[in-house]
Amino acid sequence: MKKHIVFSLVGGLILWLWQFISFAAANLHGSAAEFTPKSQEIIAAIEASGIEEGRYLLGQIDPALIAAGEATGFETAGKPWAILHWDRSMESNMGMNMFRGVMVCVLVAALLFSLIQGFSDPTVKKGAGVGLLVGFMAFLAIPYTNYIWYESPDIWAYALDAVIPWVGMGSLAGRMAQSQIANA
Repeated sequence: MKKHIVFSLVGGLILWLWQFISFAAANLHGSAAEFTPKSQEIIAAIEASGIEEGRYLLGQIDPALIAAGEATGFETAGKPWAILHWDRSMESNMGMNMFRGVMVCVLVAALLFSLIQGFSDPTVKKGAGVGLLVGFMAFLAIPYTNYIWYESPDIWAYALDAVIPWVGMGSLAGRMAQSQIANA
């Protein structure tokens, strides 16, 4: 149990630090949040429209027209489109967000260690392989599937996020689980 707790904390820290590097220090995801000098003009136009807070896919056909058989939804091919996430006020509780992020990373690391610890003969190599598979499965299921439809420009950053910390965490989990069995 002690190794599980230690790995959960260390593995969670590895994952959390990688996310900091990826999203902030190295800014690998910067292409998904580019600056435009027209920012204030666009925000003023959105605010003036009176639209409710929410997330919108702009450029799509009105679903009521599709339901009524007046459109198919395929008329948008080749036309402009955008995804809009609209909030009237940016609020950020940095302390709570950091805490929640660290806790999620610790939980995820605990789950990975449980998986690797369940092997009859865990090794560093097997741990690295499992880490890679888990990271790659998560990448394919969420960011890549979204990329297929919405072409997010930071897809390759997400691919790195799926490999680098996960192989490291898996290797460490394999080593710790192997030594736990050896000491038992």
